Amino acid sequence: MPTARESFWVGRRLVRKGASVDRSDPVLDGRGHLFDSPVEQATAEPGKTRNVKLPGKVECDVDGCDYVGSKHGMAIHTGTVHKATG
Repeated sequence: MPTARESFWVGRRLVRKGASVDRSDPVLDGRGHLFDSPVEQATAEPGKTRNVKLPGKVECDVDGCDYVGSKHGMAIHTGTVHKATG
C-alpha cells in the first residue's frame, strides 16, 4: 500500500503523513508523487509526455536493406513496407 510522504488536503479529506492508502482509493488519482510507492499514471498531465517502454529494435530481413528500427515489428522506409525480423 502506498504511504503518504506528507500531509495534504483533497477536498474536505485530510490525508496525514504516514497514512497508508489502498491502491484503488481515488485520492491517488494524479497524486502518486505524494506517496512513497508512486502509482503509475495511465495518462500524462496536460502538456506533458508519458514515458512508456517501447518494443525492442527490429532488423529488416530483406537482402541489402540495413534498416534497424522499432515500428511494431515492421520495417518502414523509403515508401515501402515489408515484414521485419526481431
